[in-house]
Amino acid sequence: MKRSVRLPSRVPGLLSVALVLVSLGCGGKDSIPSDESDGTTVDAVGDLAADVALPDAEGTEADGGDFDSSGLGDAAGEVLDPVLSGLEVQTFENAPLSALLKVTSTPPANVEVVVVEAGTDRSFMVREKTGPASQHEVPLLGLRPDRSYELSVRAVVDGTPVGLESTAALKTPTLPADAPPVAVTVTNPESMSPGFTLLNLGRWAFILDLSWGRMLALDEAGDIVWYLELPYLAQGVEHLANGNLLFVAGVDSVVEVDMLGRTVGKWVAPDLGLDTFHHSATRLPSGNTVALSTEIRLIDGYVLNDGSTASFNVVGDVVAEFSPDGKVLQTWKLLDLLDPHVIKPDFLLPFWDLIYPGQKGGTKDWSHGNSVRYVEADDSFLVTLATLSWVVKIGRTSGKVEWIAGDGGNLDLTGPGKWPVHAHAGKMLPNSRVLLADGGQNGAEHSPRPVIYAIEPSESPEANGTASEEWSFEQEPFVALGPGDADFLENGNILFTDGTHVEYPDLPPLSPSNLLWVRVQELTPKMPPELVFEATVKDVAEQKTRYMSTGSERFGSLYPPGFEVVPVNTEGRPPQ
Repeated sequence: MKRSVRLPSRVPGLLSVALVLVSLGCGGKDSIPSDESDGTTVDAVGDLAADVALPDAEGTEADGGDFDSSGLGDAAGEVLDPVLSGLEVQTFENAPLSALLKVTSTPPANVEVVVVEAGTDRSFMVREKTGPASQHEVPLLGLRPDRSYELSVRAVVDGTPVGLESTAALKTPTLPADAPPVAVTVTNPESMSPGFTLLNLGRWAFILDLSWGRMLALDEAGDIVWYLELPYLAQGVEHLANGNLLFVAGVDSVVEVDMLGRTVGKWVAPDLGLDTFHHSATRLPSGNTVALSTEIRLIDGYVLNDGSTASFNVVGDVVAEFSPDGKVLQTWKLLDLLDPHVIKPDFLLPFWDLIYPGQKGGTKDWSHGNSVRYVEADDSFLVTLATLSWVVKIGRTSGKVEWIAGDGGNLDLTGPGKWPVHAHAGKMLPNSRVLLADGGQNGAEHSPRPVIYAIEPSESPEANGTASEEWSFEQEPFVALGPGDADFLENGNILFTDGTHVEYPDLPPLSPSNLLWVRVQELTPKMPPELVFEATVKDVAEQKTRYMSTGSERFGSLYPPGFEVVPVNTEGRPPQ
């Protein structure tokens, strides 16, 4: 719902604006607004300074003379400072800690907004870094729940604030009742990689809740400064160069949203002629998007324990590239690129039965891809496959598999170390190194861990290449039900997400008596690593909710390109 309340004034140009914004409360998933109407705005106009001639509603001066919209001048022809008018602040129910400030400047200029949190020293300024314009939309991000803010807006000409300021007040709501219980147990900002930690969260009852998703961002102190409610489970979130977030929604859509929670792009798999979108999507430098999809084939020749052969309905992953207008440009089908008769124990799991119903004998989960990332250095893709416990590098142009890391692949593991069990979230690092989240397995020889492998592919197709374990960190023994994530940060630290920590490993993971929770850690690259940040999402209430995460991200700014955020002193100016 969007609602504007506009107070009367003598003329639309204003030198002083007093605005009080009363934020709507934020509800649960039933209150998520549509993309077309997702906020509340309140705007106001105030008195005018008597010594400046301003246009009236018809575009003429208040005394009836002609008005030149290219500039404002006094009686001697001197150009006056830009005048701000039409100030309004829009809020968003699904992103309750975000707002959008709109204002007009005459003549065109830039604007800056000083944001002062009442009763604290948390003040900052948002500056436009684009060219002068008449219409301005400035996102207000990095706000905290249940806080009062004073907003001061000024025009900026040639980098210098000019003219009188317009003011507004903003009150953020408390977090909704179903907000995930986040606890920050370790934070050492001096040793952390700078930026905000984005947590992507879901709920897991007996099966995944595909109708509920939450994202939140923590600052370096561990405070929640951004929050987003989604009516679906989001997977594989990627922070884009344009400041937006790209992810897979449920099992059929790829979605792009901005930091105000507005959907700016959505691509539905059946509309593109694909069976699914699942787990992961990534944006190419060309502007095209690549996502994981699936296909199902009846494949024969599987040898059973008694020596007989059988045919199975096998679900394999498909890497699909599509354009912004929703045209599929290329696909890479893993059932064609890899041997479908190489199977691992989870092959028999009925994971895809609900997506492909009515198959005789059900479906077989052959590869279970969970991430795809583009390697710009050599125009290739890195795909992690949980069921096969492989990391596969595929040439985008050649369409050929360059190497397979994992047990049964075409790289020999040298030196001390071990291959992953259930590989997740592979990323290519410089010097042919691969970082991934090793999911481990209950009863296997190791627990979930972040690990880096150094890869040396073979120059001959007839010989295997080699891989060596360069760095890993295995903590106290624990069991994870599924997803994990690992990211290489700006300062060399590793951000590791244990996405489904099982509280009681001796009980079935989905037993009503068990608990699933999330842990995000930042580790230094030395051995043994130092833990410099840790956050958990764990329900301690009597009726426990089981939380899961497909990963977390760390990025430097909540703001899109074109805006600069700087701290300000008690006078509301950047420190000298």
